[in-house]
Amino acid sequence: MPELNNVRERWPSKDLVWLDETPVIPFSKGIQMLRDDGREVGEEDLSTRDEIRLGEIAKETYQPDYYILDKFPANARPFYTHKAEEPKRTNSFYIFLRGREICTGEQRIHVAKELRASMAESKTSEQEMEEYLSAFDLGAPPHGGAGLGLERIVMLLLKLNDERNASLFPRDPKSLPARPPVLPHPDADTLAPRNPKDEYLPIENLIGNHGDATNTSWLDDRFEIWRHPTGAAEGFVRQAGKFAMIAGDPLCDTRQYREVTTSVVEFVQRDLRRTPVWMLVTEEVQQVLAEKMGWRTLSCAEEQRVNADQRRREPRPATSRGAPGHAGAPRGDAARAHRRYFAAEKDKSVLGLVVLARLAPRHGWQVKWALDFPRALNGTVEAALAAVPPGQLATFGVGVSERLAPRAQLRGAKFREKFGVLGEMVFICCPRHGLGGLDLQQVVRFFED
Repeated sequence: MPELNNVRERWPSKDLVWLDETPVIPFSKGIQMLRDDGREVGEEDLSTRDEIRLGEIAKETYQPDYYILDKFPANARPFYTHKAEEPKRTNSFYIFLRGREICTGEQRIHVAKELRASMAESKTSEQEMEEYLSAFDLGAPPHGGAGLGLERIVMLLLKLNDERNASLFPRDPKSLPARPPVLPHPDADTLAPRNPKDEYLPIENLIGNHGDATNTSWLDDRFEIWRHPTGAAEGFVRQAGKFAMIAGDPLCDTRQYREVTTSVVEFVQRDLRRTPVWMLVTEEVQQVLAEKMGWRTLSCAEEQRVNADQRRREPRPATSRGAPGHAGAPRGDAARAHRRYFAAEKDKSVLGLVVLARLAPRHGWQVKWALDFPRALNGTVEAALAAVPPGQLATFGVGVSERLAPRAQLRGAKFREKFGVLGEMVFICCPRHGLGGLDLQQVVRFFED
C-alpha cells in the first residue's frame, strides 16, 4: 500500500502482530503480572504507565500487539456496570493496542431493583437520577456496549504519536485561536486598512492598544517616532552620531512584528545610515532579530509585573481613592487622558500618590509614579495600588535582572522581588559587530539620560 509507505517515511512503524484468537487476560492476572514485574499496583483502575508496561509484558508473553483486559473491579467502574459472578468484579473490559486503551466495553444493569441497590452501594443519590431510573422502572432489556476511538486506533496502528495526526480536523482546547482582547481604541487598529493620505493617529492611542511600559518613554522629548504605512510606530533616539537607540516592541498587533521590525531596521540602516541598537524588547521581537537577521541578543533586564488581585488581598493602612490632578504629562493633555491618579489617605491627609498609565489590555497598567509623603505608613503605596482594576496586571517598568542571560549568537556571558513582582525577560539586541567594547558605554548613557 503506497499510502502506508508514505506515512511510514515520517512516522516509522511495523505491521501489527495479531492472532486468530485474541488473548483475554483477567484483570486480577494483569495485576499479578505487573506485581511480578516489580510494580506496586492496587486492585483498582490502572494508570497510563501501568497500562503501557502491561502491554509490553503481554507482548513478551503472548506475542500479539493487542489483548483484552477483562473483569474490572467494581470500584473502578460506574455504578451501572453489571456485576460478574464474583461480586467484586464486573462484566466490563478494555481492549488495548500497543499498550494503550482503544476501547471500553461493559454489560449494564437493566433491572431497576439491582440498579438502585448498586447506587446505594456507591452512595449515588437517586434524587439526581430520577429521569434515568424512570426508564428502567418501565422495563429495559439486557444490554451493553463499547466505545471505540477510530483516530486513536489509527494513531496506534501507525505510531503517529498524537491523535491529532490521525484526524483531518482535530479538535482540542487550542484548535481555534483565542479571541483577541477588544482594543480600547479601535480607530488605532494597525490591522485595519488605512488610507496613506490620512494623518497618523496619536501615539498615545497606539500605546493604549499595543504598548508596554517601555513604549510610554517615547513621550519624552528626546524620542523620535517612526511610522509604518500600517500606522504602526517605533521610537528611537539618535546618539553619538553613529547609533539609533531603539526602545521597546513596535506598537502594532503581534502578528505584524516580523514585517514592522524588518522595516524599522531598513529605515535606520538605509535612511538614517546609523547602527541600530534595539533594547528592552520581548521574546517575540528578539526571535525576529535573532533568527531572521542573525543579531546578537542578551537579557540583563526584566519587566517587573504584579497581579493587582494579589496585592488587594493584603491589609492596607490607608484608603485609596481616585484623585483629580496632573502629574506632569510630558506632552500636554493627550497623555493625561491615558492616565489615572490615585491617592492614599488617612485622617484627611494624603499619604501617597500613584499615577497609572494605560497600556495594552494584555499588559494592564504601568505604575508611572509611586510616591509616599512624610508621615506615610508602611504599605501606603500598596494601598494606592489597590486602584488597579481587578484581574489586571500592573508593571513597575523595566528593572535590572540579577543574572545576565545570553540568548542568540553569544556564549557564556533570581530576579529582584518587589511588591511580589514576577520578572519577564526583556532583551538588548544588536547586529553582529555592531557594538564594540567602548560602544557599550552608549547603552549605559542611553539609560542614564
